Amino acid sequence: MNPLITDPTASAAAAQILATGVVATIGRTLQALGARKADAKESADDQQATCELAVHLLGSVLFECKANVERARWMATETAGSGYGPFDFTLSDALMSDLCRVAPSPGLLEHCRSILAALKRIDFFQRAAAQADMRPPDTKDICAPGTRLHRSPQEKLYLRAHGFARDAIEKRLVERFNYLLEVASAIIAEVFKGRDSTNLVPGRIDPKSKIDHSLI
Repeated sequence: MNPLITDPTASAAAAQILATGVVATIGRTLQALGARKADAKESADDQQATCELAVHLLGSVLFECKANVERARWMATETAGSGYGPFDFTLSDALMSDLCRVAPSPGLLEHCRSILAALKRIDFFQRAAAQADMRPPDTKDICAPGTRLHRSPQEKLYLRAHGFARDAIEKRLVERFNYLLEVASAIIAEVFKGRDSTNLVPGRIDPKSKIDHSLI
């Protein structure tokens, strides 16, 4: 098991290291692209503005991810075989390419990718099920209703979505989201340095808490 996820102290320390690396990467990227100005103050202003843009992009993606993670938690605890509605990736689809360009930090982007990939696997089968045939196959002579062979194509796809939801939660999707949130919070502390930074990222998810149905 990854100690960065199971050990809160290690997690916080690693998040701070990654956050510092992200800010440094933004500075190096600006320099490589020739965006650094001869004037030191103007150069610093460019880096500050770019870091703040990265924070806003990442925060927007995290708000969306929290809602989708809560939906995955809900699916994982419910009875399999029914629909839970599609996930929403409007923000990440629109903003991740910008985040990749603004803050090309492999560590940060890999954490984003792994969370989004887990959520999109669930969503793929949810959407496929909504379009699938609801009628079970004509196999009444060889198997009883409710058995595996008697399930409709739609039910099989919903079961697949439910299975991926349970798998994601078991593989600590919530903890991985919280770790990425720690990284974002550490970046905010470094970039904003005491200035107002409220509502830039969502709150943590307690794996043992009740699911926040207001988000889903």
